[in-house]
Amino acid sequence: MLHEFWADSLPTSLLYISILLSRAFHAQLLQDSWVVSIFGGRRGGYFVDLAAHDAIALSNTLALERDYGWRGLCIEANHEHLRGLAFRNCTVVSAVVSNETGRLVTFDDNGDTAFAGVVLPETNIRDVREDEGVAHEEAAGRYREVSTVSIAKILEDMQAPDTIDYLSLDIEGSEHLVLESFPFAHNRPRGSSGGSSEEEETVSGQRAVGDQAATRQARLSVMVISIEHPNLCSRSLLRRHGFHFLTGLQPRLAHSHKDFASLPAQDEIWVHETFADFQRVMSEMGSPEPLSRRNEGVHLREGCHKLARELAHESLSAFLA
Repeated sequence: MLHEFWADSLPTSLLYISILLSRAFHAQLLQDSWVVSIFGGRRGGYFVDLAAHDAIALSNTLALERDYGWRGLCIEANHEHLRGLAFRNCTVVSAVVSNETGRLVTFDDNGDTAFAGVVLPETNIRDVREDEGVAHEEAAGRYREVSTVSIAKILEDMQAPDTIDYLSLDIEGSEHLVLESFPFAHNRPRGSSGGSSEEEETVSGQRAVGDQAATRQARLSVMVISIEHPNLCSRSLLRRHGFHFLTGLQPRLAHSHKDFASLPAQDEIWVHETFADFQRVMSEMGSPEPLSRRNEGVHLREGCHKLARELAHESLSAFLA
């Protein structure tokens, strides 16, 4: 069930409140600093933070909200973080987000850590009993059966504006499910390798109408996306919808120690080609997209490979034209 959460009692820690009132960047990989730079310090933007996690620690959107007057949605499924998020000015939504509404899934709360998420049957990243040695009693307490909500329904119910300036996407391996069902306004034509827009399918092999909320809602424009550990599915979907790779973000340690400099990027920032300052941002801030791809052990579905092949064919056709 989708619902907004309002805490009945709030933390009173002076340290907690002082951080909320201070001017500082909080994101783990300086995503908030990058967004501020991309938008030239613009005030009054709109963000969607999925998942918001802690209200302060490692937040990608607190600085935007507090220091630049942005508003937006903070979507979080882990109940441990909802009380702190009630301090924020964003609209707080408690929901487990996937590519459809009403699907029953297993959710791993994982305590108050940043690694809570849906247990994905096609991946092995959350088989915690075997890989992490979690006792049966502890594992039983951290798993719960929940019903999912699509991102399209949340955006419709919360009356999101037509343009989302910044989408922060970090839901521990399910990012591609959100991207394939997101009601993007822009979609590149398929070119010679595909059919009409009515024939277009999502990478899951289902028709794009999928969740009914996505067909009822006006399509939304998204300007900037930061995404954690994007796999082949996610990158293919981003390109399909007109996004361009801007830069990869490494842990801060990698910038200060040569032994960590070769670490692959943990997050990536993508900018849409319709962004008003697209050319300047790409030329001044962009870096070459890495050739190597981290799939984080995800067993990609055939639809992902099909979409990637189509995009490669389109790029080659455009180059030869």
